[in-house]
Amino acid sequence: MPSIHNYGLVYTNKNLTQFTILVYPEDEQVLWSDSVQMMITAPALNREEAVELSNKIMEEYELRNK
Repeated sequence: MPSIHNYGLVYTNKNLTQFTILVYPEDEQVLWSDSVQMMITAPALNREEAVELSNKIMEEYELRNK
């Protein structure tokens, strides 16, 4: 029987040229934490750029959806 698996939560900019995925913990009982869990972000050359871009994309998303 097929099943559905959630990998993470995706945020993108309006034209889909930038994105970040907050990867859900494998243990569903554990809360997401930026110091322990993983994010996938593009485009970014290094961790600093990825964190900066992730914060920007998520902030823009929250402002659009208030």
